[in-house]
Amino acid sequence: MNAEPLPLRWCATVAAIILATAVGGLLMGSCAYAIQTVGLNDAPVVVIAGFLGAWALTAAFIYAANQQWIGRSGGERAERVVLCLVIALPIQFAVVTVAVNVLERLGGHL
Repeated sequence: MNAEPLPLRWCATVAAIILATAVGGLLMGSCAYAIQTVGLNDAPVVVIAGFLGAWALTAAFIYAANQQWIGRSGGERAERVVLCLVIALPIQFAVVTVAVNVLERLGGHL
């Protein structure tokens, strides 16, 4: 490897989280509308799949924003992917918790 591996940077990580939350919200909103029109809105697997998709999206944005593939071998890259997934998990729980609270205050339900 020619380049030095880059550490996680806070500014890039926060920017990635904000962008992933915005894009994930748009994706989940679009999917939720489609699911409601098909009639699958009572299926719990839809909520779980949406959470897992948003979690993976957030981790991928963190990984890409910090350029974690530079200067690393395949095994080290896999370790960085796992680290990004670990970072993204509590963030995603917080985002979903806030979203559910807002939804319930507006009169909706999951």
